[in-house]
Amino acid sequence: MESAMGHWSRDNAPFSGPTYITDEPEELAVRAAPRAASPAAAPAVAPPAPNGNGTAAAPNGASAPIQTMGTVTPLPTARPAAPGAPRPAVDPNTSLQGDERLAQVRELIFGNEMRSYERRFAEVEERLAKRMATLQTELIREIASLRQSLEPRLTALERGLEAAGDLVAQAQDAARETVDARVRDMRVEFMGYRKTLEQTMAQIEERVAKGGRQLTQEIVELRNQTAQQLTESSAEMVRRLGSVEGRMTDREALVRGLAELARGLVGTDPRA
Repeated sequence: MESAMGHWSRDNAPFSGPTYITDEPEELAVRAAPRAASPAAAPAVAPPAPNGNGTAAAPNGASAPIQTMGTVTPLPTARPAAPGAPRPAVDPNTSLQGDERLAQVRELIFGNEMRSYERRFAEVEERLAKRMATLQTELIREIASLRQSLEPRLTALERGLEAAGDLVAQAQDAARETVDARVRDMRVEFMGYRKTLEQTMAQIEERVAKGGRQLTQEIVELRNQTAQQLTESSAEMVRRLGSVEGRMTDREALVRGLAELARGLVGTDPRA
């Protein structure tokens, strides 16, 4: 990756001309374009106003590339090595010299700006430290003031909570005693109801047993009376049947007598 950087001084004169740097470790090189021999040979051209996209505004409104001072000499691009070809040996001395040159170029280009940034950062850090100390002091003071103003309120609130807790505890004790007394009364009342119910059940069982015995006795008496009535009825029926049979015998004799009388009357008919 190749990059071109041009540095301009405060009086719009070139500092060291455009510089080209390659990032490849095998071909680390820093080359500066030669300065112009005289102002007539290479007149100083002020950099045009940039548009924000790396181009300058042309008179006709078109965008033109920003011009830099000096002669631009492109670096040769490294050709890709053939597959299987040995990599070229790197000289450590050359690498060290390249690093030193790169450090020198960085110092020349960015040294003043970096020192300015460091100074500004130091000033900002100092101001921030002072501001933090001031804020810390103010915060401590505000916290102390807030604590002093809140302590009486917190104390009063704590006392109020303790009093409310005592009242709640007393109310709970009174309610518990009332509930216990009511439970005891209900238990006594329930025991009375239970005793009364047991007595009533005993009386009912006794009445049922007594009624059962009376009913059994009445059933036996009714059975005996029914048997006696049946016996008497049977005897009466037998007696009545015997009387009917006797009457029927008398009727048969009467019928026979009437029949004989009729025959006798028929035999003595005067028309015969």
